[in-house]
Amino acid sequence: MDSRVCNLCSHVTNVSDLRPYNGGWVCAKCKWQILPKCSVINCKTPVRKQKILKNIPARVTELAPAARLQLNLTYGLSPEIIECCSSCYQKLHRAASAILSNASASTEPQEPHYDLPKPGRPPTPYEKASKTTQKKIERSARQIHLDAEKNVIRKLNTISHGSGNALYEKVVECPPTKKVEF
Repeated sequence: MDSRVCNLCSHVTNVSDLRPYNGGWVCAKCKWQILPKCSVINCKTPVRKQKILKNIPARVTELAPAARLQLNLTYGLSPEIIECCSSCYQKLHRAASAILSNASASTEPQEPHYDLPKPGRPPTPYEKASKTTQKKIERSARQIHLDAEKNVIRKLNTISHGSGNALYEKVVECPPTKKVEF
């Protein structure tokens, strides 16, 4: 049985478990260390999917310094980053395109404000939402109303020295949905 030494960890391993690497051999344990990795700090792509790295989009270099700084802070870029994985390339390209289209659309000189695309689905108005979403919104609205009512009664309790519920009923002219007791 033929065996060789791994160039990175110096362990003796069977030839069937080794991979060629720069004129030497690397074991299966060390193969993840030699794969190319995305240099974007906030990259969430697993190493096994980062097979081919691309140069950073040219649109990123076309940005104004303020926009470039905002993009650098958002995505964790640094000046020495040259290559990134395909998913980071797409994110950077979309963000830079959005910033450039917003900058070219506004003809008035004003303080630079760049809107990056927001993750997730866009918000939907209540009237156009599905029944399930409307029920969730109603449940949240009820909870917000109940919390606000509790806060009002709590403040009225401090003002009236303990008779907040009675004072609340007089002020609102209708009884609260639930009596709040502290």
